Amino acid sequence: MAAFHCPNCGFRVDPGSLGPGAPLTCPSCSVSVVVPSIPGTTAGTTSASASPPPPPPPPPPAEPAPGPANFSPSWTSVSSVGAVGAIPPGQPVPKCSRLVYILLAVFLGQFGIHNFVAGHQARGVLQLALSLIGYVLAFCTLGVSVILPLAMHVWAIVEIVTVTHDDRGVRMN
Repeated sequence: MAAFHCPNCGFRVDPGSLGPGAPLTCPSCSVSVVVPSIPGTTAGTTSASASPPPPPPPPPPAEPAPGPANFSPSWTSVSSVGAVGAIPPGQPVPKCSRLVYILLAVFLGQFGIHNFVAGHQARGVLQLALSLIGYVLAFCTLGVSVILPLAMHVWAIVEIVTVTHDDRGVRMN
């Protein structure tokens, strides 16, 4: 008689001189099996205590569909204005782009908002405090003391020309 495979563990069992339909115990898992009638097939079990074969392994997870939610390129980054700039691996990304810094300095420069965005917190707090003090003085003196708010505008214009790096020293692109 030809050897067959145990339905429980898959071990190759040699029935020896036993004929088809004869009960046999698998030497690997000790489950009682019946010798099959057709050589090369899998035997049937006769024991009620035999456990069912293990379920097939789950399929591998599907690859995520390409799209904006799953898009993370390895060495490009999107700047805050939406333009894609090439950033080599290992180089830090600037906190804001140069264009955003300039626009904030032009429109909100006297309040130091551009410095907060670029990470220069101390400069931003100083500009905000001085401009608020200047506006309070200008209101109290009926507009006579407008020197401090004008000085904040000049300070912002100077920073537009001179500041090219954020607080970590990373060049704004």
